[in-house]
Amino acid sequence: MNEHRHYSPSICVTHRCNLNCVYCYQQHDQSKMSFETGKEVMKKIFASVPEECDDIHIGFIGGEPMLEFELIRDICEYTWQRQASKPYIFFATTNGTILTEEMKQWLISNIQRFKLQLSLDGNRETQNFNRSNSFDKIDIPFFQKYYLDQGVKMTVSEYSIQHFAENVKFIHSLGFDVHGSNLAEGNFEWDNDNNLKILAEQLTELVDFYVAHPEIKPCQLLDKTLAFCEQKITVRKKYCGIGYGANFFDYDGTEYPCPYCTPMTFTSQELDSIQKTDLQMMTILLMKTVMKTVTYIQYVPPVREIIIYKQGSLINMKGVNAE
Repeated sequence: MNEHRHYSPSICVTHRCNLNCVYCYQQHDQSKMSFETGKEVMKKIFASVPEECDDIHIGFIGGEPMLEFELIRDICEYTWQRQASKPYIFFATTNGTILTEEMKQWLISNIQRFKLQLSLDGNRETQNFNRSNSFDKIDIPFFQKYYLDQGVKMTVSEYSIQHFAENVKFIHSLGFDVHGSNLAEGNFEWDNDNNLKILAEQLTELVDFYVAHPEIKPCQLLDKTLAFCEQKITVRKKYCGIGYGANFFDYDGTEYPCPYCTPMTFTSQELDSIQKTDLQMMTILLMKTVMKTVTYIQYVPPVREIIIYKQGSLINMKGVNAE
């Protein structure tokens, strides 16, 4: 059976953000996309869909993408009026703090063709520490009613690592799955023995929780199979689609190989080097990275085990927490 493959281009509508998250790696400015550039980007996207892809998932990102709601709306409605070569859907991930009634009504009326995912790091205390006192600015019931199936994306910071299990269970108590549980990038040493001990303790607590609640889908850090963990990888493969399936279009229309290779995360010299790299032919990427041992912790319910694997992995790839 052939694997179903998506073409997943991203459109950066703005470099602006209204929050100042403790782990943010982006360099924000006032840059934003024009409607004319947006139309040209859409033409490029539909003209460059890889043949092996079955459909298109077009993501709006930032900054905080909903700061440019009118532009997103105009690009979507422009595209919906035109014929497309393959099925497609629009989506965005948002911090959820600036949704107006006008935005909500438009989103509701287009819910089958535009999806929205909430970034939420956990309970009020954690969210306010990590994400600029923003908990009470989010209309959580709106996301529960209309986007429960999209789950929540959370980021684990140096502060919240010791509360990871508590925060995951809090998000589940709201009815959401945790579709993303990224470890924050930056200077924090995730592979430090003490931090690994804390993380293992938190994951052990979550294993017990998921065993007691088999109806709840485990969070991203615990959702791999034992077969995946045990496989012997001799050649590192690119599953992310960089360079051909996850193109990124910046606010000015410039195309980059993926949403983590952007002017908000790399210098112009680094980006120039990346652009010259033959990403299709590479199996090990060395873009601003070093080889280092990291830990992968995987769990398969209902087996009550935490399997900790250490293997060589590329690190310092900025952008894992992109909105």
